[in-house]
Amino acid sequence: MSVTSLNAFERAEIARYWQWHKTGRSGLFPSVVGKEFMVHITTDCSAPVECKKLCTYKYTRESKHTIDVDLGLRAIEQSYKLGYRKIVFTGGGEPLEPASQSAFFTLLEAAKRYGFLTMLITNGMFLSPEIFPRLFPYLDFLRVSMNGDSHFWEIYGHIVKSKNYCLENNLNVGIGASFLITPATRHDDILKYYETLIGYIDYVDFKMAHLKKTREGSFDLNVKAYEKSIQFIRGLRFSNALASERSILLGRKNIQYPFCYYCDFQLIVQADGKVSFCCEHAYDPEYEKGDLNKQSAVEILENRKPQEIGEKCFRGCAGETFNRIAHEIVEALT
Repeated sequence: MSVTSLNAFERAEIARYWQWHKTGRSGLFPSVVGKEFMVHITTDCSAPVECKKLCTYKYTRESKHTIDVDLGLRAIEQSYKLGYRKIVFTGGGEPLEPASQSAFFTLLEAAKRYGFLTMLITNGMFLSPEIFPRLFPYLDFLRVSMNGDSHFWEIYGHIVKSKNYCLENNLNVGIGASFLITPATRHDDILKYYETLIGYIDYVDFKMAHLKKTREGSFDLNVKAYEKSIQFIRGLRFSNALASERSILLGRKNIQYPFCYYCDFQLIVQADGKVSFCCEHAYDPEYEKGDLNKQSAVEILENRKPQEIGEKCFRGCAGETFNRIAHEIVEALT
């Protein structure tokens, strides 16, 4: 993605955002471009061991938080009034954990009533026909995240049934698969996953696992170790098979951003009600910016300061693509 892939309105909105920043960040920036509201349903997760091992949020498991429904409903109402139009239900943990499904479905239905574009990120373990009637009529996008061979074959049938249900009921739900890969992932396996799923998904995204990412340690992605895998995936030339775009960007010249533009467009409500602007560092006390148990979303956002690029930040994070686009526009304006 580059500046040229944005339409004129989107480019103008980022330029307007930069003007808002330069003139003191007074009030709330009203643009809807790039704004994403993320809700973590729970920190609990019953994923396979191989999946948990590389999970970004593995250190949250013992807390066993499930979002308070009333707090979630308030957050949805407030975020809509603030201009957010896309909502992503994710973790923390697994949103479809049986003990958390009631909260998830209540919030999903509420979000759709407001008119949000809705997305669910799930490990697929509990993606069963019993819940389809409460899920897919209210969902716009489904992304199933997988890690490892046994995880893939355990949920492959769930993806097939999901696609067939949507087709049979004329539901236009985009379905994607996201695979975590490590330098040890065999190219034959990458090809096998894609060819098995073709016809049931709209895209496959192969993403590098955060090999060294720990709560206290280095956040280096060890990019060099992934070069062969990235080249292999790009060489497949399948229209809907992606080496994660932010992974490809790692091969380009490093950019020193003045701060994280991406964090200015995110609002992340953790399962404990606390708020972060960075999805890579949710549940890290250093990145917590407020608490919806005590504050409104407006109060939190009115005091939003630029998120510095800190020692725990790393190239290839979720904001890499947006940061590059925003920086290209900002550089052209200065």
